[in-house]
Amino acid sequence: MKKILETIKSRKLLSTITILTLIAAIFGILFISLLSKENKELIINSITNFFSVIKNNQVNYPTTLFKSITNNLLLNLIIWLLGISIIGLPIVLIILSFDSFITSFTFTSILYTYKLKGILPAIIYIFPHLINLLTIFILTYYSASFSLTLFNFLFRKKECNRKIIITRYLKLLLLSIIISIISGLIETYLIPIFIKMFKL
Repeated sequence: MKKILETIKSRKLLSTITILTLIAAIFGILFISLLSKENKELIINSITNFFSVIKNNQVNYPTTLFKSITNNLLLNLIIWLLGISIIGLPIVLIILSFDSFITSFTFTSILYTYKLKGILPAIIYIFPHLINLLTIFILTYYSASFSLTLFNFLFRKKECNRKIIITRYLKLLLLSIIISIISGLIETYLIPIFIKMFKL
């Protein structure tokens, strides 16, 4: 843990991305307290309906799997491509922040709906989303790093081993694709099984 903290402190880019992610997550946790009573009721209805679909075996698995994998792959590809664009850094950071906000807001919303008995279901439900968030976090870091390296090479004439950097960046995309598929399978087929175990 100490080594991880030292690594974060020693790298300004990693530190910035970490702080941004945490701020977005905290805001996502607190956001429900800012909503009106009507909006809170809409959230409760939406979540209870969603879990009812799972409980009643009404999930359309092929469609859910397709949407999950497609959304994850599209998001990862956008972040990866923005790293090549040089000017995409602000957009990448916004995407990461938004995903962090949504993940924490979803967790809090489930807790708000089901109170203490919703703790384990909430943790289980957001597990694949945490995998996706971690993937986006890593992609954001390397996308930003690649973008800065490219900027320094083109405009500051700083030499770098382009072949190694590009190869690593391509491998990162491939890894993110594999993780997205695994995450989609977990979200679609495993999570409903665990959710059914709880009386909500």
